[in-house]
Amino acid sequence: MPPVTKSQNGLEIERKPGDSVEIELPENRTTGFRWTLLSSGGPVLELLDDSIEASGDDVRGRGGVRRWRFRAATEGISRIEIEYGRPWEKQAVDKFWITVRVTN
Repeated sequence: MPPVTKSQNGLEIERKPGDSVEIELPENRTTGFRWTLLSSGGPVLELLDDSIEASGDDVRGRGGVRRWRFRAATEGISRIEIEYGRPWEKQAVDKFWITVRVTN
């Protein structure tokens, strides 16, 4: 299944137990902005991986892609919530969420 991207914010998706959910969001850590996982959807979902892929060249100010991979662990409905901002600022500049329905 293709990854869930920023354009699918607010989406509800369905998976079967054992299926994976992958989320890809643009991130520019060189400017201090990063995505923070607020809710990983447990216990319905299990976080398997959280990684960052930098852009192809080493240029300051150039962003990359942040990826999370989850496994549908058990039946139920869960929500993944992520916000984008600088850790030292109180207000996030963006939020992302999806609802995942896991059924047989």
